[in-house]
Formats: sequence, structure tokens, C-alpha cells
Amino acid sequence: MAPSGSARNSTTVPAFVDTNVVVYALAAGCDTLYSEDMQDGQVFEDRLTVRNPFAAQP
Repeated sequence: MAPSGSARNSTTVPAFVDTNVVVYALAAGCDTLYSEDMQDGQVFEDRLTVRNPFAAQP
């Protein structure tokens, strides 16, 4: 559970742990990162796309 008074907005920069995951995925040369915690379709550095495996597909 998040500490009292903290908020997380999926349209802002990911939390510290999520940021580390993104950095390592970029360093490893990944083009897709599967996460239910980040915004589906978000793109980092024009080469890493976040996909939520539980998001409704069109």
C-alpha cells in the first residue's frame, strides 16, 4: 500500500521502480515492455513501447 499522501498518475513519469525497469529494458535493447502498472502504449526514447497484457484489445 502506498504511503499516505502519495499519488500516482499513469500519465506522468513512472515511479522509481518502474523507471529502473524502463532503463534496464532500454539498455538491453528491448522494443516492448509488458507491464500492468504503466500506461499501455507509452513510448520511451522512440523505441520502447509499454504494453499492458490485460488491457482490452480493439
